[in-house]
Amino acid sequence: MVVLLGLVIATVMDAQPGPDRSILAAQPAQKPADKPADKPADKPADKPADKPADPAPTPETKPLPKLEDMTVPDVATLLQGKPVCWVVTNKDEVIVSEPVKPRPFTRTAMETAIADWPKGKSPAQRRDGQLEFQRLHFLTIVLPDTKADEPEYQLGIRFLKDVVHHEDLMLRRIDMLMDESKFRTAFEMLLALERVAPPKRVGNKETFWPGYVDRRNRLMMLEAEAKIKQKRFQSAIAFLDDLKQLVETPPTEAADEQYVEFRRGLAARFSRAAGDAVDPLIAAAVSQQDYRQARFFINERLQVLSPAHPVAVKWQKMLEGKQQELLKQSIAATSASRHDQAAALAQQAAKFWPNDVKSAGATSMRSVYATATGRFQTLTVGVVNLAGSPSGCPFPTESDRRHHELLTQLLFQVDRFENIPYYRTDYFEQYEPTDLGRRVEFTLRPRPASWQAGPGLTADPIVRMLSARIDPNNPRYDERLAMFVGGLSVRSPHEFVVHFARVPVSPEALLRVPVVAAAPGDQDGKQVLSRRFRAHDRGEGYAVFRREIPEPDGLREYHVAEIRELQYDTYLKALQGLVRGEFEVLPRMPSWHVRTFETNERLQQQFRVVPYAVPTTHVIQFNPRSKTLRNSELRRALAFAVDRSKVLSETVLRDPRVLSDPEQARGRVVTAPFPRQSYAYSQQLAPREHDAILALSLAAVAARRLGGTKVPPLKMVGSTEPIARASAEQLVKAWKRVGIDVQLVDPPKDKSTDGPADWDLAYRTLHMTEPVVELWPFLTMQPRARVADLMYLPDWLRQELIDLDRSENFQVAVTVLQRLHRHIQEQVLMIPLWEVDEVMIVPRNIRGYPLTPLSPYHGVERWTVQSRIPLDSLPDPRAR
Repeated sequence: MVVLLGLVIATVMDAQPGPDRSILAAQPAQKPADKPADKPADKPADKPADKPADPAPTPETKPLPKLEDMTVPDVATLLQGKPVCWVVTNKDEVIVSEPVKPRPFTRTAMETAIADWPKGKSPAQRRDGQLEFQRLHFLTIVLPDTKADEPEYQLGIRFLKDVVHHEDLMLRRIDMLMDESKFRTAFEMLLALERVAPPKRVGNKETFWPGYVDRRNRLMMLEAEAKIKQKRFQSAIAFLDDLKQLVETPPTEAADEQYVEFRRGLAARFSRAAGDAVDPLIAAAVSQQDYRQARFFINERLQVLSPAHPVAVKWQKMLEGKQQELLKQSIAATSASRHDQAAALAQQAAKFWPNDVKSAGATSMRSVYATATGRFQTLTVGVVNLAGSPSGCPFPTESDRRHHELLTQLLFQVDRFENIPYYRTDYFEQYEPTDLGRRVEFTLRPRPASWQAGPGLTADPIVRMLSARIDPNNPRYDERLAMFVGGLSVRSPHEFVVHFARVPVSPEALLRVPVVAAAPGDQDGKQVLSRRFRAHDRGEGYAVFRREIPEPDGLREYHVAEIRELQYDTYLKALQGLVRGEFEVLPRMPSWHVRTFETNERLQQQFRVVPYAVPTTHVIQFNPRSKTLRNSELRRALAFAVDRSKVLSETVLRDPRVLSDPEQARGRVVTAPFPRQSYAYSQQLAPREHDAILALSLAAVAARRLGGTKVPPLKMVGSTEPIARASAEQLVKAWKRVGIDVQLVDPPKDKSTDGPADWDLAYRTLHMTEPVVELWPFLTMQPRARVADLMYLPDWLRQELIDLDRSENFQVAVTVLQRLHRHIQEQVLMIPLWEVDEVMIVPRNIRGYPLTPLSPYHGVERWTVQSRIPLDSLPDPRAR
């Protein structure tokens, strides 16, 4: 075959003028010869020998294939086979060769090299470079898979028409794959081509193999159009987004004949595809009333892909029209003093389009929004459990405490907490103890403050309420209050006196009660006179509370008028809603996300991390009525089986510093149900260490004493709050490892407020600020301290609780409390788990909240929400 090819090449060259190079063309390539001897410059070079006659054709001789008869290799051959190229002669005959050089644009590169060859200044210099110059006129061809000794041949440039390189063959196959809609294989071929012929970087620009960019752009456009037909619009946008960045750097080489029209129409085709991809997404978002998502597709997708696109202009005008219509209605509602409607309309207008409309005569969004929402301020709060929603627990949960705090105002409430609580009151102008504390004179404010959410009170309803609570025949009888209060007297509508038969350790703590009307029969909680907010509306996933008494017109400054809670399934979704601007305040969040809000510059620009004054204490409380848990060995087994530090580190905080550096962690293991910095906490008591072997032994002893070989199954109730639920599941696993089966009771599906009656353990979270008065109701799990509820407790505990109530002064109370703490720890009457330093996330446009609040709605009636239109995304501080 080598001989035949040489003969064919010679035959081709014989048909062309210039026989002086035909012999070289028909011979195998030679190595460079030695430098010839010097000859006179004027002596002509030897003429080549006469060309031998063509040999007679033999039956084995085959003509070279024509270009139009060549078949592009398949994908497997191109990717796995030996690379070859097609050398095309002037007669459109093809010689299959191994890759040749120079490449690409072989003939052009050869002609450029010939034209740029330096001419010698002397005959000697010209003779020295003559052989090299002659070689520039020939292309070296290496026949693939030949057994000839000399597989290299030379083809004169004047017989060369073109070279189809291996990379060009790959491009042709890619074209065929795209025509057949085999996009995945075409992408694989493109990647292989980029590996075979990597781009060359010149400065900041990359130069690809000629034709690569056009195929890549066409393939991405075809993919985007195919995704649109499949209604996979998001995928189509992803292809278009990548294509937009790529077409910003057009190819430098001239387009192939079949790609001239593609380049010319690419911009229009791209714009049409962008509109077809984004328009259905905008329409779907609008139909679902998700206008924020619609604006995202308009501004961050379509306008980025194709500025001033007709589809974007159409939808923007529609949303702006809705905004303008609602703003006009808001202005009318403000004029009619319907401030709640005006604020709601302005907020709805901002949901359609939050920016000012840039057209003549348009109503200013910012101006109307500031006026309406400044007059009727709404505080939106994201929670996982709505305030007042049934919890299915036999004890108050976080949502229950928020609900009670919103609806009722106490005569005294804790204002701040260090190691002892400090109280304040919204009703009394002053109260002064006399007669060594046995007599306290109360003077009420003549009128409520302008910011106060509830009505003002006079002495008569307060005295009636207290009288009912010390009357044994009244349903509201309070044994503890009756033990201290000896009498009541009214001096005037705004003055009354309380006579104490026994001086209480803290009169303010004793009077942390709401004022309730004496006449029974009122429904829906309206019998409470000392109200803050009232339930205004409730639906699926939201609850609305409004001030009991709205603020009047004409004030210099207004405060929160409405609180709207929005429910989310998980804390992660709540955090997403906070960042998206769906609500403003996040009252609780997982501790492992706090660090992000403290360090992220974009989040710091919008939010503040506000720590609570009192940590949240997690405890396992035993049901006093559970006969099984009266066994002390079983209680100790439950306590020793739990590795509290590990659960706190891995589940509650997700912070390894709990084990390595406890002082830096946001939580710690505790030994009491009250905070570690509380006056009642005995610092000498160390947490009980985890001991699985001891727990296993104690469980076996308890099983025998209970009359069996295994401890009877226990039931545990708890809140549905995600972190508390996850922690309870870890405790159940730990108890199971020592042979104690505990069933975590699911909340009732019928939304009943009544929890199961036969539970044994309870996973509780609490914030105990005044153990002197709160410990008794906590241990008996009743709202009030009653002697009858102590019958289920051990005798020594009953006596110590009574001694605590009869403490003569604060120091005696502290001594009794710390003794109680020690005895509760020794007798394992509960399992204190850990306390967590929780935080609240508050936006920077809210003022008036305490720096260290005790609860999510601490003093909320004095909060001020400065008008700020919600942003579609957090601003980047680096862009300023």
